[in-house]
Amino acid sequence: TSRPHDLTTSRPHDLTTHDLTTSRPHDLMTPHHLPICSLLAAFFFAAATAVPAVAEAEQPPDVESAADDWWAPTYLIDYGIVAAGATGYIVGERLTPRYDALIGPSYDPDDPAAIFDDNTVGRTYVEQGPGETFPESWLQLTMIGVGLSVAGLETVRLVRGEDTAHQLHDAVVGYAEATAITATATSLSKPFFGRLRPDFADRALRYHCSDDPDRFDEYCDDYRDRPLSEDPEQADHLLLDGRRSFISGHSSHSFNTFTYASLVVGGHYVWGEEATGATRIAGIGAQTLMMGAAAFISGSRLVDGRHHTADVVAGSLVGLGVANLSYWRRFDTTGAVRTAETDDDSGLQMALQPFGPGPGASLVVTY
Repeated sequence: TSRPHDLTTSRPHDLTTHDLTTSRPHDLMTPHHLPICSLLAAFFFAAATAVPAVAEAEQPPDVESAADDWWAPTYLIDYGIVAAGATGYIVGERLTPRYDALIGPSYDPDDPAAIFDDNTVGRTYVEQGPGETFPESWLQLTMIGVGLSVAGLETVRLVRGEDTAHQLHDAVVGYAEATAITATATSLSKPFFGRLRPDFADRALRYHCSDDPDRFDEYCDDYRDRPLSEDPEQADHLLLDGRRSFISGHSSHSFNTFTYASLVVGGHYVWGEEATGATRIAGIGAQTLMMGAAAFISGSRLVDGRHHTADVVAGSLVGLGVANLSYWRRFDTTGAVRTAETDDDSGLQMALQPFGPGPGASLVVTY
């Protein structure tokens, strides 16, 4: 028997015309988007409120509150990057992938059978969530957990007097910034390249054969009663998701998350000024476990048939690169924050001064 929705109307993909740019209204801020956006919002809020509050609470009554001088104008740039990254992520998730894939075979919705026999996208589809080695929900919880761990470590060090409010603020905002940039790069690359996942042919067979089994004859012999999903809207989503292979989001986010956390640990306990023999051993052990976890999560996408090797490699490099950029522009090789503590002579300063012995002038910006 056919599914009830097939008796009255056809799905949008059966139409002869296709809009390559129009986003689907139901995609906006679905549960799929909320974890990352919530993470970014939480860390932004923590940076803007909790940091000065903790700093103020730890100051003796006769010392000027650190809440009055922990903040620097250049932080506005960081906040802007986080906000832009969250926006870019939402936009990228709402874009419809192109049909003429820039990498690998393309999918023609008017002739879907053309992709059924392509071995490059012929892996067996495993159910999202229960069938995956490391489901997306686990990745999101991991990102939130690691972020909270970074914030917790820096907060404990601040309470003990081992760090400053700047250190806590930069570590927290740096993690949020790295997450936002990685999310944007990942979500925008997927619709831009439109690469088919390794399991796309199996998805297409389950989708089309359960909907119109007589159209594809022998192709549907084993697929008539194996729908991609009993829910028509979810089936549409899964087929669309099958065209979002490059780059791997699991790889980019896992390597970004664990690389940033590894750098924070390294700055304090491996190569930082306070590092000792014992802390180096423990720190390197923690870093090894974290990077091993990133490699395991990325590798699981190959095992599950969700990504091609190039997708995983590219995603891993993006995550590594963004995490290093976000960390090292804030902290030096001793683990100290690069932005000096703000006092009467620090912060964002501009000065116009003579240019050498000859005529002319130069504008000097210091922060």
